[in-house]
Amino acid sequence: MESRIPIRVQEWWGLNSRDSDLAIAPQQATSLQNIEFYRDGWRTRNGYTKKNSTSLGVETVTGIFDGFNDILAYHGSVLGEWNGTTFADIATGLTDGAVPRFTSYNALDIMVNGNAADNPKKWDGTTFGDLGGSPPKANDICVWRNHVWLSGLATPLQGEVRYSRIEDPETWDSGGFLRPSKRSKGKDIIAAQPLPYPGEEDGTRLVVFGSDSIFHFDGFNKSLFQIYTVKPKLGCISPRSIVVAEDFGYWIDENGIYCSPDGGQTVNTISWDIDPTFAALNKSRLSLCVGESFRYKRQIAWSFSDTTSNFHNKILVYNYGLSTPMTPSNQGGRHVW
Repeated sequence: MESRIPIRVQEWWGLNSRDSDLAIAPQQATSLQNIEFYRDGWRTRNGYTKKNSTSLGVETVTGIFDGFNDILAYHGSVLGEWNGTTFADIATGLTDGAVPRFTSYNALDIMVNGNAADNPKKWDGTTFGDLGGSPPKANDICVWRNHVWLSGLATPLQGEVRYSRIEDPETWDSGGFLRPSKRSKGKDIIAAQPLPYPGEEDGTRLVVFGSDSIFHFDGFNKSLFQIYTVKPKLGCISPRSIVVAEDFGYWIDENGIYCSPDGGQTVNTISWDIDPTFAALNKSRLSLCVGESFRYKRQIAWSFSDTTSNFHNKILVYNYGLSTPMTPSNQGGRHVW
């Protein structure tokens, strides 16, 4: 009779999703909550820590910005600055509950918080106050080609985009505006943001999203700015829905979620296979949606307020790392949600 010598195989360490909790070895786990798996490997999930030791109070934090000077937090009617221990108030008496937008330029952190709220503000690390030059109140702000741009303006400026003097965010000339078209007069401009555009010297164009059209701005100064209508009958519902990730721009319209490699000239509807989910969202609350890119996961997440409160209670996550959006040379596309 053949004699067999048992060979002990050393048990592996790590994930064991096959056996029950009672059967796994001490060095194994039925789930790895601190690990994220990818198609080509894995990495440790990023940790987190409590930033402030003192509560900001009962107000909802509606905006956080990692600016040139400090991390800023907008809560209630207060803007706080991270001082290494907590968020110290640098401004009070702002519009309560407003949702701010920020940018940084020329050592200034600049904030707008709505076209019916406060004047555009600045913070230089020491002093907080109105941005110079008396620019209009706005819902959206960005920096493009050494100008600060404001959009989402109040009536009667709602069809315009305003821009500062070149390299001077505190000088706003009376002629420093562009109206995308005669048709946009009286129409709302929702947002203006730089999006990828192949072939441009800086790789971008300023894409202006109307409520029902998309325009491009090109040029490097006032005398050279040009306007192109690139996509009529398609717009954007929220400036906070616009996200740039790996040479694509993404945004949300009331009818779907879109992406483009060239500032809206070639548009791919990426939400067609989740149409029932998108259609079920509360359309009256879509303007509150917020998008964020998670580059290391190659995902974009949009959060939505689907109730009568301002709290967001639904999230749609698009995995562009596993998707193949439409491009000028690829008119197909596969989208993973």
